[in-house]
Amino acid sequence: MIINPDSGLGAVVFHVTGAVSASVTISDVHGRVVWNGAMVSGASSLVWDGHGASQGVYVARIHMRDQQGRAAVAVRRFTRTP
Repeated sequence: MIINPDSGLGAVVFHVTGAVSASVTISDVHGRVVWNGAMVSGASSLVWDGHGASQGVYVARIHMRDQQGRAAVAVRRFTRTP
């Protein structure tokens, strides 16, 4: 399973490959959750538009499961600029 967060224009796109399900929780530097998203079967990306979030550092926790039922968690830190 591979996760590649790309940021730009105030949005963050999470490209997930090799997973049949994935969910993303984004928190600010104080641990407050600002967004949750879930990937539906067959999709390959999740998009957080940054609604309600200011410029700053955020942490994304990505929970994934592959076709064999194996689970993985990836943590990515990124900076959002407006």
